[in-house]
Amino acid sequence: MKVYNDKGFTLVELVVAFAILALIATGIIGIMSSNSVLFRKTKKDINISTSAQESYNKLTEDLMQAKYVYIEGGTCTSELVFPKTEPGSTSDTINKVQLLKTSDINILKDSSLNGGLDSFFTNLTSSPAAIKTAVNNDTSFNSYYNTFRYMSDEEKAEYKRFLASLPGGTYTSYTSNKLKTVNAMNVATYNNVYISKIVLLYAVPLDSKYVPDALEASAQEPDPANPGTNKFKDNDYCLETITFQDDKMYITNSYRYMTDMNTTTTLSDDNLFATDINYVVGSSANIPGVVAKIDGDNDSIMLDVYFAKYNMSYQNKGMTVIRNSYVLHDAK
Repeated sequence: MKVYNDKGFTLVELVVAFAILALIATGIIGIMSSNSVLFRKTKKDINISTSAQESYNKLTEDLMQAKYVYIEGGTCTSELVFPKTEPGSTSDTINKVQLLKTSDINILKDSSLNGGLDSFFTNLTSSPAAIKTAVNNDTSFNSYYNTFRYMSDEEKAEYKRFLASLPGGTYTSYTSNKLKTVNAMNVATYNNVYISKIVLLYAVPLDSKYVPDALEASAQEPDPANPGTNKFKDNDYCLETITFQDDKMYITNSYRYMTDMNTTTTLSDDNLFATDINYVVGSSANIPGVVAKIDGDNDSIMLDVYFAKYNMSYQNKGMTVIRNSYVLHDAK
């Protein structure tokens, strides 16, 4: 008959028990550490992807609403590669392009030779025949006057404000063959444009609380439902400049009436929108990972934006079709 010892565990039994407990504890701690690292990585991943999506949405939504668009950037013979973990580099020659609709280019050229934008717009309104004679170019004149003649005074003022905001230079039309390659079957392949700046003007709902007292009268119009009284206009106009510089995306805004919402025009933390744009280091300048294929004839832009941060990268891509008609090309 076996006799049981009721004095407790032996030393050997205790050593074995502690060893088993240590193994179990090591496994639990390892799993917890792994999950903690995974959680931190996942949290970063979610933050960066959310930021990237917000930046991309901002770009595409504003382009879709635009009435006028200017794009500045560069083209090159080979396709640039944007590495995932650090800025890439290229020795390729980047050819600067400044893109506008043909009629915008024509009116800037004609106005520069005839007294500047202010007097040109005044004379184009009051004496179009004289302007037509002065520019001595029916095709150039008709390209902008056929639209200009139907604009309200407010629309003319906003069009002039957009044109006056543009940097000088040599402009290229959105429908230029420089932006595409057409094969023998007349099928176009669009070349990459690496964007560094976008200037656009679009309508926004007017909120009277951002209109200063000095502009209230001009921001109002007669109220047909209440004769003798005025109401605030439905819309204001936002002149927006989006600038890409290294990994940063800056946005500055200037409103016609809601000037209390205007931002500073200098690039600073006050108008910094994103800090996760991928880019390539060029021989003379850095090239942002904001890539467009522009089909000017159909008012559409294939926008491909590369993001990178914390050794993580994202790429958002899609077709943006501008809602307003004749933004990138003129009516035939």
